[in-house]
Amino acid sequence: MTSDESDPEWWDGVRALGWTWVDYGAEKTGGVWGVVSFWLWRYPVFIDAIIQSNGAGFVGTRGSTMSMLASRRVQSGHDGATRLVRWGRRVLMTIDH
Repeated sequence: MTSDESDPEWWDGVRALGWTWVDYGAEKTGGVWGVVSFWLWRYPVFIDAIIQSNGAGFVGTRGSTMSMLASRRVQSGHDGATRLVRWGRRVLMTIDH
């Protein structure tokens, strides 16, 4: 699983579902690869792209460029199922059923 979520409670919920992810901070990704600080933030994006291209499916946020790219990676890599969903307070307030 990939996400830019930073809330530890959210990740506890992911863990409870039995899903796994790469914790770039805990793995010290930049330090392991000896990255110059300017490039440090880019490695997680590249690694996420590789993970996503091998995914069987993808659910992302409608309107997000990163979600659009990830869904296309899943579709083209393995003809995987994808969904882009609406998210946020405004959307929740407009649902009428």
